[in-house]
Amino acid sequence: MRSWTSADDPALGAFSLRYDSNETIDLVISRSGVEVYYSYVSCPVVNDSRLVLEVSGELNLEYWSEEEKHWISIKSS
Repeated sequence: MRSWTSADDPALGAFSLRYDSNETIDLVISRSGVEVYYSYVSCPVVNDSRLVLEVSGELNLEYWSEEEKHWISIKSS
């Protein structure tokens, strides 16, 4: 997964996310090829959720609110 250059420009940004899923999820966020964040996480995967790698390199878990008709962010890093 790659971040965008900016909120308005979907070109490939500076941050990338690599994850390996076994029993936990190993997350590695890199900036221009250098690892800047590494974590083991265990989060529930539901059909109405997604991971978003922000322009800043922040990783957010979001879920779809049918009631509000938009994505709700749960800060995860």
